[in-house]
Order: sequence, then structure tokens, then C-alpha cells
Amino acid sequence: MLAKLMDIFTVSNEQIDDEILGNASYVVCEIISKRSSLGESAKFENYFLSKDFLDIVFNNLFRHNSLTSHLTSIINALLQMFIQSKNASKNPSGDNDESENADNVITGSEADDNLLYDYLTSKIGEIAEFLQENKNAELNTTYGKPQKPFGTVRLKLVETILYAIKLNVNKISIEISLKNIFKILMVR
Repeated sequence: MLAKLMDIFTVSNEQIDDEILGNASYVVCEIISKRSSLGESAKFENYFLSKDFLDIVFNNLFRHNSLTSHLTSIINALLQMFIQSKNASKNPSGDNDESENADNVITGSEADDNLLYDYLTSKIGEIAEFLQENKNAELNTTYGKPQKPFGTVRLKLVETILYAIKLNVNKISIEISLKNIFKILMVR
């Protein structure tokens, strides 16, 4: 069923309505977030981390703005799933002390054996380019300096960067640093 649902994201943008894309991404995000209550959570997680699923999500990510918005929501749900499971495994008592997680950088084979980390690392450059684009009109800010608005899609990508940083995966953090993401995001 999930594979058929994901096929919606591979159809050319002229053939599919934005509302259908939105509904499909909403359903996928809900399944990701509620996978443990649906039973067989390992089966769902294996599908969400499969090459077929990640190919659809990441290879269609920048095809057009509407698709980018919906697929970014799915990526953010996946990253949240990883952050939650990482926090749960590192801290079984349930205390949410993020200062302890600062020392738990994922490196080596743990980072290399994860397809999601590989796909995300490979897309950081494209995310940086997308964030840097000047497609929108300028807004006059309260301090009198015109600023380009981010828009919904770009804000979702900023959220993706936030979750990528929270994952604390060394190769993703290095790529974010190399692409100067923070310089792109800074208000000048």
C-alpha cells in the first residue's frame, strides 16, 4: 500500500493535483509518526529506510516547488523519527536532556551504513542552492533594510537543516559547514 502511495510522487507534475500530493504526504507523515501504534513498527521503519522509498523521496525532491514542499515534510518526519529513536536509545529513562546528546556524535560505520544519512548528505548542496535563490520579491523590514522572504518551501528546508543538525551525524554536519548553510541563513 505504501509503495503505491509513494508512486504518486513520481508522476509528472502536469498529471497530478497539488491537493493529492498534499494528502499523500500527510498520510505518509502520519504513518511515520504513528508507526509504533500501528503495530509492526519495524516493518514500517524498514520500508521508510529502503532504497526504493528514499530514491523516490530524494530523487524527486527538487522537481518543482509543490513537490519539494511535500517531500520535505516527509524527510522532516523521517528525521524526527531518527532523533526520537536515537534519544530513546541513549536515554531510556525518558529524560530529555539535550546537553548530554551533544557528545554523542554519530561517526564511522554507524553513519556509513545508513542510507538516509547518505541521501541527506548528498542533497545538502542542493538545499543550500535552493535557500540561496532569489525568486521572491523583497520585503521592507522594520529596520528599513529590504530582505528576501523565505516562503513555505524554504522554511521547510530550514527545518530539515535543523533536524539534520539535531541528528548529530558527523558527515552531515561537515557537509552543512562546507556549504556555508549558516551564512546563507543569516539576515544581513
